[in-house]
Amino acid sequence: MTLLLATHKACKACCIHEVIFKQLLQDLPKQVNFLRIELEDNVSFIEQYQIKRFPAIFLETKSGVIYHYNDLLHYETLLSFIHYYLNGLQFTQFHSLQEIESAINNQHNQQSLYDIYIIGLFYDQVEYHDEIKHFTQQCKKLYNYRIKFGFLMQKSEIKNIYSKFNTYSHILISRFPNHYQFVDDLLAQPIVPLINELKFDNSKYYLGHALIVMDSIQDNQNYLLKIQKIALQLPSLRFAWIDGNLNEDRLQMLGIEKFDQEIKLTIFNLDSNANAIYNGDLHNLTTIFTFYKDFLSMDSKHFHQKYSFIKKEQNKSPSQPYIQYNENTLIILIPQYDEHHTKIIKQLQQVNKKFHNQFHPTNSNQFIIIILSFISCPSNHLKQL
Repeated sequence: MTLLLATHKACKACCIHEVIFKQLLQDLPKQVNFLRIELEDNVSFIEQYQIKRFPAIFLETKSGVIYHYNDLLHYETLLSFIHYYLNGLQFTQFHSLQEIESAINNQHNQQSLYDIYIIGLFYDQVEYHDEIKHFTQQCKKLYNYRIKFGFLMQKSEIKNIYSKFNTYSHILISRFPNHYQFVDDLLAQPIVPLINELKFDNSKYYLGHALIVMDSIQDNQNYLLKIQKIALQLPSLRFAWIDGNLNEDRLQMLGIEKFDQEIKLTIFNLDSNANAIYNGDLHNLTTIFTFYKDFLSMDSKHFHQKYSFIKKEQNKSPSQPYIQYNENTLIILIPQYDEHHTKIIKQLQQVNKKFHNQFHPTNSNQFIIIILSFISCPSNHLKQL
């Protein structure tokens, strides 16, 4: 097995991630060969594999099949990617809920992206033979570098879980400490808050639900961890990672403007377009409230007609505040978070008591994201994408 790293001398990202690859050289399994190619001198290689972002990573297996690594340029996920093709899907055997909680808390304390656990609860291997087989097959379909799979088969422990959480479902899903979801239909659940690429192959599992789409080449882990915390407050949101430089056709299909090198964010519904960005003055509260009132009260057709001018005046600078909307979701992004924006938030909260359940701000030193509402509606426009 060979890991091929394709870099470009003029690419800043290649320099930034140099430390990752140096560490990989020390930690790679002995059966993996490591090769490097400089793309400035190999234009044909770029054309052959349609490389649009650097560094590019490829894995060639013993059978000669070449896999293009298309996930976050992060050490742990890259190492997991290699181990998966070496060893296949691994299931951890847990013996108690306390052991599961300990593993989840440990990962969370390390601020690792490996904080998604899918655990089958089957205390009778003979009786549940078919269910266990089906569970493992579904896990293989859903494999993602940030998901860990496992089993718990102690009858007494499973009964304690059923009693504690008032459930009889056979699958436990956890993304955060003390945050559990129990399901039977694994594929129908929002178990993957971050997938490496939005594809029609799995679109049926997201149909009719809002997705958060992000793109960044730098500092992506810290940013994604902040976004994941929003999922605790809005569990009905599905999350997807789209690399704008590698998937320009999909961005165009979804009506999303091509991302810059800076972090950019949009929320859209899989059955609708999301190419409307509001550039009104965020200091003018009347303008914001009018927009929000229309967003909640007007039907999609008249709403888009009223704000059609927005599409012609899209803000291309991520350093400027903007509002992103579609039929189901309204999001405000305010860069350079300061005391003035705190006053805006307090006034927004006071305007309508309904914000108690619908208003979810999250902030860092550089920006604040305000998700004002999530209202589910029927999906019937997937074919229009």
